[in-house]
Amino acid sequence: MHGTICIMLFEYTALIMAKVYYKTNGNLIALGGIHFLFGMICWSFIQTVFTDPGEVPAFWGFRKGDPVSRRKRYCLICNVFKPERCHHCSTCNRCVLNMDHHCPWISNCIGFWNRKYFILLLFYVILGMYSYVVYMANDVFFVGKDIYLFISSQKDSIDLSKTLIIILSFLLSLCICFIMTTFFKFHLMLIMENKTTIECIAKEHKPFNSVYDISLQHNIQQVFGKNVWLYLLPISTKSSRPTRNGILWVTNINREADQSKDIKEYENPVSSSVKEEVTKYKTPEKSKVDDTLTMHTTDMMSILKSSVIKPRSDVNTSSQVLHPKTLKRRSDL
Repeated sequence: MHGTICIMLFEYTALIMAKVYYKTNGNLIALGGIHFLFGMICWSFIQTVFTDPGEVPAFWGFRKGDPVSRRKRYCLICNVFKPERCHHCSTCNRCVLNMDHHCPWISNCIGFWNRKYFILLLFYVILGMYSYVVYMANDVFFVGKDIYLFISSQKDSIDLSKTLIIILSFLLSLCICFIMTTFFKFHLMLIMENKTTIECIAKEHKPFNSVYDISLQHNIQQVFGKNVWLYLLPISTKSSRPTRNGILWVTNINREADQSKDIKEYENPVSSSVKEEVTKYKTPEKSKVDDTLTMHTTDMMSILKSSVIKPRSDVNTSSQVLHPKTLKRRSDL
């Protein structure tokens, strides 16, 4: 973080020194634009540093019926079940929702809630650096002219320290433009395809299709929100926040099933799972009920048939010894 601040201050100081030392007229509108971009860089930088990237909510866990892979996502350090795309940062010593990477330049993780500010920081840094290079080209021309006059003995002396500051600042800006453009292009591709840096590293930077890639509009709204007019402002409002919550994700595998579930299931996941279990046992399938009744009926009929007492043919009823009362009753008849 301190290195980023030093670079920003160095670039800004070099710009002011060039304008004061060479007293070039310049364009006040262009100078004001550079100051505006510098202010946006500072604003985005502050938002990225001090915005929490996202933490696992208390009492979060898996629901009954979830796959075993989700149940195994348990952090032994934080003692919490990690949602999808959540990872533990060893530097911050915490689990971060939709973690992209840990940025040492801002001393913070890039996660679900501050990813927009990080992208805006890259955007304004690149825009500011290109504007700075174009604006400083005139000053570099005067520096080169002074050096040429000094070498050809047409000028007695030059201010070596200020000349070196301007030249080094210009060359440093060119290097930053090249590096930041490549870096910004990579992260822009990740947003458009709904990927993270960690997921790319897990795939060893080989091309792959993300299961979370629904559509371009959905992927952009997941980072920048639904209000297009607030995309370039590092502010947090209801319409500029990322869509969803960084815990439950829509996939392109079971999109229809996921879209039918309301996001309110996250607020009370136990009630929804209990409701599903009660419904399953309360209204079983009709075919299963018919099969069960048929089976029980067959068993009862077999038991009744086996319990019927059949007369024995090998017994002579005439030789049976009868009770005296039975004999008297027969004689009366």
